[in-house]
Amino acid sequence: MRKSFIINFLILIVITTVLFLIYYFSKNIQVSNITELINEVKIIQKEKVIFKTNNLDKNRIEIIPENLLLKNKNNKLRKVGQDYHGQFASMETVVLELDFKKCQKENFSFLIKYNAGGPEKSLNFSKIININKRNYQDIIFFPIYHTTKNNNNEIKFEGFFNSFVMDQSSFSCIEKILKVKNNEQLSLPSFAYYGDKDNYLSISSINKREFGNISFENLVKSSLNDKRSITLIEKNLKILSHAKRSNDCKKNNCSYPNECYINATALLASEEHQQICSVNTDIFKTESYFLEKNTIIIIEGKIINGMFKVNIVDENGFYFGELINTIGKFTFAYKLPEDGNYKIILSNKNNLYHYIENNIEINKIGILNF
Repeated sequence: MRKSFIINFLILIVITTVLFLIYYFSKNIQVSNITELINEVKIIQKEKVIFKTNNLDKNRIEIIPENLLLKNKNNKLRKVGQDYHGQFASMETVVLELDFKKCQKENFSFLIKYNAGGPEKSLNFSKIININKRNYQDIIFFPIYHTTKNNNNEIKFEGFFNSFVMDQSSFSCIEKILKVKNNEQLSLPSFAYYGDKDNYLSISSINKREFGNISFENLVKSSLNDKRSITLIEKNLKILSHAKRSNDCKKNNCSYPNECYINATALLASEEHQQICSVNTDIFKTESYFLEKNTIIIIEGKIINGMFKVNIVDENGFYFGELINTIGKFTFAYKLPEDGNYKIILSNKNNLYHYIENNIEINKIGILNF
């Protein structure tokens, strides 16, 4: 009996060690791939993006590039995936250089805005991007698209990049807006393949535990030292939702287009587009609180399955949103940039293709007072 126990114990140790080594080397490969791609973009030939600006309401500004996705021999629409998809795309890679000292902000946030034509709006890829000062290193880069989808050789609908939208104070963070001259020289085109099935560099996301624009761990330590108090808004909140079961839509959210905007305050505030077969409805909303500049909003919890979004809005059009998508415990800490009447909204971020079900526990939502 004792000998059998020792053998089983040794087998368990060997299996655990093998699994750990697989995880360790996989993670290092991902970090290496990301580093390789960053270095490629740093040294690749780039050119300046020419743009004009347009002042919007709620103290926002729109940057409208004039030399992106131009129709020329270097920017042709190419087949995406298999023939039966009937989809074509062209893309460019935009590179931003930021100066956080110049704008004196902890976080740089902006909307990549798309326009969509035709009876379906599923090719609207409008998306919020958040860059934290403590994570920023030299550059950020991302793809923009012009896409079309055909039906019997007729273009039924299309989506195309239009502009960047941000608040006026964020605009001063931008040092340069550049574009990669030749995307074919990059190891990782945005689309996995344009119907040619080349082997490209493989990258998947790497989980992180801290979200927001300041370090939660350092924040807790400093708050204990100088006796700052945390005002609790909510604790022990459980989130259970499923992309196939949404009571917030009168019709199927896989209809074309997906017009399920009932109970979607956060989605409307973000100006992101509701994608086909997705559920982005509000889960939890606080009352409106007047909070002073530099007040810190904190959230602690655990994701068992799925993902969700933290949204912070005020009555003057301010919006900050961040996707929380790490399995296990997480923390969120966000320092407010201005005085205002703020609401905290937690919203779904699941669909029928990925992260179908949300099973999330929120231990604490609070405000750190000075």
